[in-house]
Amino acid sequence: MEPVSGLVRPMATGLFAGALDPSSLPLVLRLLMKCIKAPAGDFRDWAGIRDWATRLGQRLGKTKEEA
Repeated sequence: MEPVSGLVRPMATGLFAGALDPSSLPLVLRLLMKCIKAPAGDFRDWAGIRDWATRLGQRLGKTKEEA
C-alpha cells in the first residue's frame, strides 16, 4: 500500500485474510507454501468484509439498494 498511499488519499482501507487452496497452485508455489508452513483453508470473514463495504458505501452516500 505504501507506494500507492503517496499518490492517492483513500477514504478507507480494509485488510482482510484470504483463502489458500494448495491444489490450485503450481508445484513450486505449493512447495514454498509448505516450507513457510502457510495454513491452507478459507480464512475470509465475509461478515466483516460486508460490514466494511457497507460502512464505505454509507461514507460515499449510497444506500444498500443503490449499490
